Amino acid sequence: MDKPVTAREREILELISQGFSTKEIAGRLFISGETVKSHRHHLFNKFSARNSPHLVQKALIEGILSDKNTTYPTRIT
Repeated sequence: MDKPVTAREREILELISQGFSTKEIAGRLFISGETVKSHRHHLFNKFSARNSPHLVQKALIEGILSDKNTTYPTRIT
């Protein structure tokens, strides 16, 4: 990963890892859905991820997330 994850991106990444939707994340963080989508897009690019489970897996490998609150499978086949 070339660019560091911002504090807000980390918040969103944690909520993604817990299975929250874009709309749910927006409501929890008091931001618009479009802002969440923008942060998700940046995260997908930073981690070269194909989808949310892949993003979470890569964040776990990089040590950005811990697996204690993660609901996505930690192994992608």
